[in-house]
This record gives sequence, structure tokens and C-alpha cells, in this order.
Amino acid sequence: MRTTVILTAAATAAGYILVGLPAQAEEAAPGSLRLMTVSPSAVLDSDRQNNVNLTIGAYLAADRAPFEVRLNRRSYHEPITATQVIRHGGEVTQRRLPNGLVNDFTGFPDMVRTTVTDAKGKKVVDQSTAFCPNTYEPSRLRPDAPTRSGYPTACPEGPAKAFALGTVLGVEGGWAANVQDGGYVAPVKLPPGKYTAKVEIAKKYRDLFGIAGGAKTVKLTVKRQDPRGRSAEQRARSRVPVGGHMAHWLRVQGKGDELAKRPPADVAKPKAAPPKGAGRAPATGPRPDLRSLPAFNIVVQRIAPDPKKPKVKRDYLTFAATVWNGGTSPLVVDGFRRPGKDTMDAYQYFFDAKGNEVGHARTGDFQWDPRPGHIHWHFLDFANYSLTDAARKHVVKSQKESFCLANTDAVDYTIPYAKWRPSNTDLSTACGSQWSASIREVLEVGSGDTYDQYLPGQAFDLTGIRNGTYHIKVTANPVRRLHELDTGNNVSYRKVVIGGTAGKRTVTVPPVGLVKETPPPASPRPPQLGP
Repeated sequence: MRTTVILTAAATAAGYILVGLPAQAEEAAPGSLRLMTVSPSAVLDSDRQNNVNLTIGAYLAADRAPFEVRLNRRSYHEPITATQVIRHGGEVTQRRLPNGLVNDFTGFPDMVRTTVTDAKGKKVVDQSTAFCPNTYEPSRLRPDAPTRSGYPTACPEGPAKAFALGTVLGVEGGWAANVQDGGYVAPVKLPPGKYTAKVEIAKKYRDLFGIAGGAKTVKLTVKRQDPRGRSAEQRARSRVPVGGHMAHWLRVQGKGDELAKRPPADVAKPKAAPPKGAGRAPATGPRPDLRSLPAFNIVVQRIAPDPKKPKVKRDYLTFAATVWNGGTSPLVVDGFRRPGKDTMDAYQYFFDAKGNEVGHARTGDFQWDPRPGHIHWHFLDFANYSLTDAARKHVVKSQKESFCLANTDAVDYTIPYAKWRPSNTDLSTACGSQWSASIREVLEVGSGDTYDQYLPGQAFDLTGIRNGTYHIKVTANPVRRLHELDTGNNVSYRKVVIGGTAGKRTVTVPPVGLVKETPPPASPRPPQLGP
């Protein structure tokens, strides 16, 4: 039996959008996939410790139809399921892949095996690595292939990936994805010299997806990199292994504030003059739907609340939180500067099912934040955080209440209308400059905005807090200034158990269902970008 899904008008160049998957197909022909290499030889750079990024030009090519797999979980208490979506002409079918194929959203585990032998034939590297098809720079194979790939540019990464709900893995038809992306595969140790590398796809994946091509060999020459720094290849492939606004902080360090001062790169910029009248939201039509994920990355840190007294420290409960958009429309908020002021009037914009603007409504304010590490505009009252007791009664509140909206993390790209390739993914593209007369901040469908709370005032001061069970409460759209589909899913709670003594407070964080979190980074952390 073969079943068909009809694509809706929501399918755009941003990605394929399915209203729903069809019933499971009894038989589904695999796509035209093959392993290929671009050259019989490669020259790699090593650093002084002989670390080498083993990217040798090996690709998984989708010669004709796209290769697409959707990963989902219905709740944190259920395992992730994988479904292959098969496109042939105008027909779309699907098949459920074996249970346990993946255990997170970062790709296919142990899919690529790479071995390296030295000039004497001795095996010096033998590793199996995961494969994420969503590479930042996929390669187009022929002139008549689609002009751009519509698939996401990365797999979920950083601590927030533990609470992702769904993602799409794909290679566009007529395109190829690097199977040894340096952003996802750890370096290996190879002294300068001559080697032979062999790369192959694990048999279970070859059989499952019908991957042709067999094993490929490449002659390698490893050279010591220029002592002045990383090679051009390494610089091009450098990737910050954390998500959220901390990733932006790491990127701008050592570069002054110029990156943070750049104006928004979004194509659809608001006009410098605000719309006439406060306006009002249309009675019906698409809306964003703001939802909060459980807090994560939770640790106790010893922090000095006063920079002038660095030796006087207190115990703080620090954490990260994500608010995401699970609605039928992006959250679009434009700010228009008041003459001579560091304040903007904020308006939320509304769109019909075809993406046409159909209205606007006044919705709060933006404020300019000139502090180092910020240098951008914050929208007020997007979310707030509080610590509650075991009965979920308020204990203490975080001062973090203003935000620069950015699509820092992919939360669920399998829902209808999700935008797989959002443009404003960090503060340098989303939050304006001190000269901005107007700005536009957007939270796309399927994406979330992540902030870490680890400054005094933002984190929870544990002074005077008794040991026991508490909850970290994350609330999206707390004063209901933003118009959305549903406000019943705006709040999440994460259970924590606080113990220890003053100066040595501890926190135990029970898991949420089957979720396994990445251990939080060691103290001290970089400074936060908010409030």
C-alpha cells in the first residue's frame, strides 16, 4: 500500500511543510543515495599537538530525490521515533524506521566509519561517528539541481538539544552533505606524514537506506599548520559547541562590540515610522504560540554579587531556559524609536495563511541596553523566571524580564509551518544597533530563544533558602501583551532538590522522563548578555 500526502500552501523555500504524515507504507523504495569523494587525495593541517580535523571530502549524495528523515517524540517520557519521508514527483510517502535507530536529535549514531593507516600500513585511526545531514554548506552536484537546499543548516546542538521535540534531517535532491563535518566530529591525532584513509557507511545504514558507493579511499598528506594560527580550513569550520545567547557571547569575544552593533540582517525590515493608531489583532487567523521548555543546565555557583567585592561570594542556583514558538505564524515584533529617546514603541504584526500582513497591535516597548556584552535592543516582558516551593508557591523571582528575540535553537521542525532555515539566529542579526530608528525581532515557528541565568539577580540567591524540594518556573508572555493561540501552555516547572550548607550548597536535578542532559559547563561561566 502506498499513501499520499498533499502539501499545503505553507510549503515554501524555507523547507518542506507537511500537514500530517500518511499511514505507514508497507513498502517504500529507498532514495538514490551513494557515498562519494571529491578527490583521490587531500592535504590536512595539524596543530602543535598533532590534532587534525579528518574532513577528507567524503559526501553522502542524493542524486535524484531528496533524502529526508523526521525525528519526533510525543513526550519526554517516550523514545524518539524516526520516519523516512520519500518524495517522488508529486507523491509523498513515508515509512517508519526501526525503533532505537536514534537516541537524540543530533543525527544517525555510528553511521560513518573512518580508518587511517600510516605509510607502513599500520592502522592509526579507527573511529565510528554520527552523521548529521544538515550541514551548513551542502554541495550542489549538477546545474539542474534545485538552486538551494531547503533543509535545516544544523542538527540541534548545545545543552538545549536535550529538550528538543522534533527535527528534520535531510539532503536536497541533486545535493550532497559532508559525512565528516568538522563541527560535529572530534579531531584525531596524526603527526605530519603520509597516510591512507578509508571511509564507509555502516552496513545497517547501507541496507536501511539503499546507499550505494561502497568504501572510498583517499591519500592524505598531513602538514604542520602555519605557526601564526589556524589554517583557513580550520577557521572556516570553527563552530561554537553551545547554543542560545551564550554562543553569541563566545563569538564576539576579542572582536570588540562591532559584531553586536551590526544592524539586523532580516530582509523584511520595518519602516522608520510607526503605523498610524494602536491597531488591533484580527479576530481570527494564524498566530504564534509561545511555549516554555523545562529549565536545564542547572547547577549551584559561588558568585560575587558585587564586582567591587570579589571575595564576598554567595551560592546561586543558575539555569538556562528556552521559550519557543509552536504556533501557525511567526512572532513578529517591530520597534519604532521615540524621537530623541532610547526607547521604542513595540507593535506585533499579524499575517494570513499566505503570509500577507493583515494587521498590527501595540504591544509593549523596546529599550536600548548599552552595557558591554549587550549593545542591542531588548523587548520587555517576553518571559520571566521564578523559584517556587514544593507546592509551587512563589519563593523568589529572577530580575531577567527583557530579551533580544533570536532563533537560537531548533525545538520542533516537524510541526506544520515550521521554518527550517531561520535568518536571525543570534544577536548580531536580530537586535539592532544604537543608531536604529526601527528594528524587527522575530521568533519563527519551530524555533526557540534560549538564555542562561547566572548573574546575581538573574540566578536565584540561595541565601536564606531552606533545603528541600523546589521548582524552577518558566513563564512565557507573563503579562499577556503578546497575542497568541494558547496561553495554557506558557508555563513549565522543573523540579530541583536543594541541600548542603552555606558556602557549599548543592542541587539535585531529577530527570524529565527519558531525557539525558549534557553536563553543565564548569564554573566560572562567561558573563550573561541580559537582562
